[in-house]
Amino acid sequence: MRISVTTLALLLTVLLAMPLAGSGCADPAQDVPPGERPERPDEEPEDTEEPEDTEEPEADKAVYTVEPAQSTIGWVGSSPYTGSQSGTFEEYEGEFTIEGDDIMTLRADVTIHTASVATGSDTLRKAMTDDILNTEEYPTAEFVATEVEEDNGSYTLVGDFTLHGVTREIGMPLDVINVTDDTIELESYFSINRSNWDIYYEGIHWQPAEGIADGAIRDGVVLQIDVTATRAQDDE
Repeated sequence: MRISVTTLALLLTVLLAMPLAGSGCADPAQDVPPGERPERPDEEPEDTEEPEDTEEPEADKAVYTVEPAQSTIGWVGSSPYTGSQSGTFEEYEGEFTIEGDDIMTLRADVTIHTASVATGSDTLRKAMTDDILNTEEYPTAEFVATEVEEDNGSYTLVGDFTLHGVTREIGMPLDVINVTDDTIELESYFSINRSNWDIYYEGIHWQPAEGIADGAIRDGVVLQIDVTATRAQDDE
């Protein structure tokens, strides 16, 4: 399959791609934390004594539904040559559950429809859906959060992120988290390495005469999550 020069040029500004040593444009992924589980301190020896039975009754879990009209799931990729390119996903759904207002009990299951990627350019969007995300074979991405880590008042939502047919654990730092009886609002900004999800550009090579080396797009991708979820009416 031949790829036009126009498409190749657009690929320099897309979400997920390969790094190049040395850069003329800033790497936005260097300015945000990686999406990883926080490092745990060395665990202390377990107390072998039987604990007293002081277990409190489990609080009811409230269910909150993600509201796409009030939310944004965005991304930023970059090239050393052409700078940054940002975009969003427009179609997704999901739920959060929580016991009372205890952030440590927050759980999530969110599905993104990858073909809904928006870039501001029809040509670039086609390159992303066809050549990068391969949305026909991998129509969805999913994040299932199974626990929350706390460190000095900062929270990280930890779970499995499935993209491009690969599932890996990530940690979403909760830069903002507000929980009320009616809504959950959270914001998270972090980076991932697209190669961890087996996203490569095999067969794309730049000619030396063009002055652009092979692999001119960076690995790091910034994810920008700003989500509002409202409590399900039948859960109130």
